[in-house]
Amino acid sequence: MPIKWSALAVCEAMDEVEGLLAQVAPLLVEAKTRVGKATGIAHLPGYMDQRLRRLLFTIDRMQDVRGAIARVREDIPQDALTAERQAGKQQLLELEVEPCLISKPDDFMEAMHQGISLR
Repeated sequence: MPIKWSALAVCEAMDEVEGLLAQVAPLLVEAKTRVGKATGIAHLPGYMDQRLRRLLFTIDRMQDVRGAIARVREDIPQDALTAERQAGKQQLLELEVEPCLISKPDDFMEAMHQGISLR
């Protein structure tokens, strides 16, 4: 039975999320380092140490997002993903490609003023 949702769209969304996580990962490491230093502050009351350790735990959990993405990817039906990718390749082959007649920016403005179609 075919699925009614796009496996390819989900896969591409996970690619985007992984890209964002790659950008954020160094910041999370830095945040964890700074919170770790804060736990070493002299005469820190127990309740503050507990809060800071909870924050470290939360940062660690944020770093576990990659595992959640892997689980999403595991649940994507591979046959549906392959079929969508093949359909996309076939559509690309059927495109009509026309050459661009604009060789420099001034050509575009000149054509617009003269009402010339650039196709």
